[in-house]
Amino acid sequence: MRYNREAKVSRRRKHLAKLGVRIVVNGHAAYFAAIKATYDCLREQRNAVGSDLSASELAHKYTQPEDYVAWADEFMNVKE
Repeated sequence: MRYNREAKVSRRRKHLAKLGVRIVVNGHAAYFAAIKATYDCLREQRNAVGSDLSASELAHKYTQPEDYVAWADEFMNVKE
């Protein structure tokens, strides 16, 4: 049996379109690049020394993921 990935992707796109989704981002590379670029730009405007933190380290530092996990558990009954 041959797996038809394109048919599955096409069905997924149609389903998302019915839900009103207009933009689909595969992965988080653009998000993390935007975090890093914004952080570096703001530091440069303040004449601060460059940061050697990676984009994922910045996201972890400033988004407080532990809080999100607790809130997901408390308000949405999501267990991770």
